[in-house]
Amino acid sequence: MALVLAGTAGCKRSPPPAARHSSTKAAPAPLGKLHVAIDWPILRTPAGGALEDGTILVDARLRPLAPDLIPIPLQEGARIELANGAHWVLMVLDGKQRWMSPAHSRAEIDRREAEFVAEAKHLPLRLATRVAARLRLLATVSVAEGDFEGIATHQGDPAASLGIFQWATSRRHTFDRASSLARLFGDLKRRAADGSSEGDFYDAAWRQCTSVGLDIRGGRLLFQGRPTTGAQLERVLSPVMGTGTLRTYQLVAADDWIERIATMRVRVGSQWSTVGEQLHSDRALATAVLLGVNRPAFVVPSLEHALVRTGNGGEDWLVWELRHQALSLYPVRERERRAMRLLTSEVGW
Repeated sequence: MALVLAGTAGCKRSPPPAARHSSTKAAPAPLGKLHVAIDWPILRTPAGGALEDGTILVDARLRPLAPDLIPIPLQEGARIELANGAHWVLMVLDGKQRWMSPAHSRAEIDRREAEFVAEAKHLPLRLATRVAARLRLLATVSVAEGDFEGIATHQGDPAASLGIFQWATSRRHTFDRASSLARLFGDLKRRAADGSSEGDFYDAAWRQCTSVGLDIRGGRLLFQGRPTTGAQLERVLSPVMGTGTLRTYQLVAADDWIERIATMRVRVGSQWSTVGEQLHSDRALATAVLLGVNRPAFVVPSLEHALVRTGNGGEDWLVWELRHQALSLYPVRERERRAMRLLTSEVGW
């Protein structure tokens, strides 16, 4: 049987004929599925896993065959997902097609989303309504960042960071002009003082910070009234970030960050637009946010170059080109790890 499968471009084959069984015994559950424009079941075989026509996709170790060993055309974005949770996405990296596993699984995102749904019940109604629309997006980014009391995990990381979006500041220096951690607490302190209808909520979260000696003045984070390093803030704040109102407030602050990225201005031909206007779906915006929380300076040039290359080719192609443009800005040694991170949005929806 001749097959023509496509990832981002769709699927152009007729379904294989239904299998004929000599008895009424139920067919075994599929090993998994190949996702292109639609899902095709992968059946267990002595050699591993194959489509209904016998085309082998997965070897005996339940790993995908190299793309050049699969005798059907698959385009970037095709996915193999097994019932055991293993997941691979076909991606072109440094000019070569590869099956790559997203850095985090659908099950991880599901668990984080459930945690966020439960936490959002502690928000004031107006804030809960605002955040609710983005909980899946928040969870998809957060699994690549950290949990409520999480800190930086990479040895030698020059930044100290905290929370579900890993708000960061310099580990060794007492002032960091680009500190997202300073923005987090600066926004919270301002909100606690602005007399809004949610003032009691913000005030409770800010009092948790001041109770352990934190303050912020002029964009500078202070501990016990003195400038402090990120390393010290990690030690002091990690225990309280995961408790009380400050824990809940992180959902609001994470939504703030998504909104900042969505409203970044980008050039489209001779006109101005925004990231959010070009990346309409949650999956697409999540890809930009996964990039932006680590490398905010990469978002606009990567998207602008992607728009030039894709024209009116549709959002799916634009998202893939955004990844390629962003990865080209990283050192070669980092690209595989960064690609796996950016692929997390492929399993979020």
